Amino acid sequence: MRGKVTLVPPDGYCIDPESLNQSFALLARCDALGASTGGSGAPVGLMTVSLTRTGNQKQPPTAEEFTAAAGLAAPESAKKHASGVIFRTSGTPPADDLSSTHWRAVSTVGEFTMGAALFGPDGRRAVSAEGAEVLQEMIQRTTDKTKAG
Repeated sequence: MRGKVTLVPPDGYCIDPESLNQSFALLARCDALGASTGGSGAPVGLMTVSLTRTGNQKQPPTAEEFTAAAGLAAPESAKKHASGVIFRTSGTPPADDLSSTHWRAVSTVGEFTMGAALFGPDGRRAVSAEGAEVLQEMIQRTTDKTKAG
């Protein structure tokens, strides 16, 4: 968002530089993106992050509003945090080897709404409760770095 948000990946994840633009980024384990170090302790997964201007809306959409608008299954295991919500849902995954069940987050970061999704293989760590923690770490790091500016 033209330098107004600093996206900070969770431990073991890196931003795919070829995907990065002013409002979108794809993240994966660093080793999956060709880095010689990093990623070994992180869950195997694919994360997407998108940003939009908050505009007149003071709060991000609720998990129910988000899933209804996106055509996803009803949210489960919703965890509210200071700037938004993280929840599990299901829908068409971005690749055949990833589970349809995945984690989503909607948060306010500065003057923007950030949507994030974490996908992983069926039965693996990224789709377990640990996936919510990975998203929370990214949100907190991004929020802290953006505020520090």
